[in-house]
Amino acid sequence: MRKGVIAVIAIAVVVVGYVVGVITTKQATYNAIENLVVEMERQENAQVEALWQDQSARSATLVLKVSADTGIPDMGAVTYTETIDLRYGFLNTKWSGTGDFQFGEYTASEALFAGQALTSEGVVSRGGLRVRYLMPELNYEIASGLTMHAKSAESALIMAGEDVRVLVNAPEFTFKGAEGNHAVITGINISGDTRNLHGEMFSNAGIFSIDSVALNLPDFAEPITIEGIRNTFDVLRKDDELQAKGSFSIAQVDGEPAVRGSGRVEWLLEGVDYQAFRDLEAFMQTNTHHTPDSDMQERVVRAALQSELVTLRLNTFEADTESWGSLRSNGVMSLDLRDLSAAERQALELGTDLIPYAHIVLNLEELPPMLQLMAMAISTDPLPWKLEFHNNEVWVNGELLDLSQMQ
Repeated sequence: MRKGVIAVIAIAVVVVGYVVGVITTKQATYNAIENLVVEMERQENAQVEALWQDQSARSATLVLKVSADTGIPDMGAVTYTETIDLRYGFLNTKWSGTGDFQFGEYTASEALFAGQALTSEGVVSRGGLRVRYLMPELNYEIASGLTMHAKSAESALIMAGEDVRVLVNAPEFTFKGAEGNHAVITGINISGDTRNLHGEMFSNAGIFSIDSVALNLPDFAEPITIEGIRNTFDVLRKDDELQAKGSFSIAQVDGEPAVRGSGRVEWLLEGVDYQAFRDLEAFMQTNTHHTPDSDMQERVVRAALQSELVTLRLNTFEADTESWGSLRSNGVMSLDLRDLSAAERQALELGTDLIPYAHIVLNLEELPPMLQLMAMAISTDPLPWKLEFHNNEVWVNGELLDLSQMQ
């Protein structure tokens, strides 16, 4: 008898524990969806709706709708609608969804994917959510005789607390023209990691890479292959300022001798006021199509005045070509507005150019022979050269350059 009671109690404990686990997972799922909506709404031009339907103790249906301006005048807004089936479990919630894009009178499934919808699968737990999206094979006629084909691609969204990671992998895109010219792009990979702190961006790291681009163009006798394209971008918030750094490189361009070579650029930006950057970013996202150049210039000047001292360092600029030779350079550009008088500040706000306040130093370590020959009109000194622009004057190796003699 005692053993039977113990067994009943044990079963009850297991059942209660399981039910509590499901309830906890269910609440964690609600929290994760709320965080997802908040993250998407951080994009100023995005509107997000999350509609819960058919809710029960073990399952629910969620309709997620995201609308945003495409930036294309004739297209207007694009809306992505996804219907998600959620199944609550003891440790996590299973996510299974189907979605489609609506732009104008068309849907992506009809116009691009031969009637197939995008699908998603993943899990939501106490630690956040992890969802994988699958895009069907794409076929589209861009214009008469110009077609685009893409193999099935996938992406992933990972959220843990305020940290967000996005991954995209597209195996191959092919563009074919009417005259036999075509382009094949393989191995497109995108990753982005964003860390937020109390709802504000703390850091962001992004990588965009392409394994290869093969071009067959009528104006070139031989096909051109570009390999190892890689672009990185990292932003870090330090107190009230932003620091950004990045790089762009091409491992190899192979084609006719005139276009055969490689190159790399590395840069660092410091001193940008965080709030000024956020205000400028929000303005650009919401006023792209209707903003006069004067208004945009005013916003840029205002951001520069708030930042006071902005420095852009060109740490590396390298290009190697088979037929032209090599180029090596580095430098720094600064915009110093710290000691402006009230009159100068007012003049800038009214539209005065920022160029007089710029200080540019460029070090030329190596030049292709042809460019070096042309540059002898400026200086006959042997490399390296130091070019400097300040107060609307140009200096070469410490000597003022008389621009009037070059006209």
